[in-house]
Amino acid sequence: MGKVASRVLPVASIRPTLREEMFALMLRHYDGVARDAFFSDLAEKDHVLLFTVGGNLIGFSTIFCRRLPRICDAVFLFSGDTVIEKPWWGGSFLQMAFGRYVLAVKLRNLHRPVYWMLISKAYKTYMMMRRNYPYSFPQHGRPMPDDIRRALVGFYDWKYPGALDPQSGIIRLEQGGYAVCGGLAEPDESAAADRDVRYFLERNPGWSKGDELACLAEIRLRDYLAILRKYVPRYVKLMKG
Repeated sequence: MGKVASRVLPVASIRPTLREEMFALMLRHYDGVARDAFFSDLAEKDHVLLFTVGGNLIGFSTIFCRRLPRICDAVFLFSGDTVIEKPWWGGSFLQMAFGRYVLAVKLRNLHRPVYWMLISKAYKTYMMMRRNYPYSFPQHGRPMPDDIRRALVGFYDWKYPGALDPQSGIIRLEQGGYAVCGGLAEPDESAAADRDVRYFLERNPGWSKGDELACLAEIRLRDYLAILRKYVPRYVKLMKG
């Protein structure tokens, strides 16, 4: 299928033709994507992780990176629209590119928390967080600490006023929400047997209608070392191959 190339671009530098390609990619994978809402959401982000094969776009992920003192003294990373063409599902390139971005932010902010804010309408997105960042919430069998809850509720109340149910952790957007096309996000038998997947489906029973589960992962250097041990050997193997 060809080697996946990744790069980080400031949103302001994205050319109009590439914006249209990104929008078309979203339309192929999600129902209810409104053009104005998509471009408005893109405009509020700071960077885009772009993935190409042979110069052709096969995926992207948008990122917001800001300090929000009105909530707490922390850096908030917010993942927006994320989509990968199906033939490349299961690859580690998204995790590795995002991991490099996150590490750079954390190294610039060693003395304050860095929170990755993630809303998830599909179990694959939730599992990317849980498999890579142990101190992430909500999670099975571990109550959410008070400081994490305050940061989570404070951020999503700011980002989506009135849309978050603080008890369930579900965000319902009256406008701009969309759902994964057809059965693209339906867990197969193997996935459904996973404890964390079952937990996500229980917490977000309306995922197929576009309901989002509000999530937060604190980026800690000790966890990041574990991520490096996990993915670097794979990368070295791919480079040798």
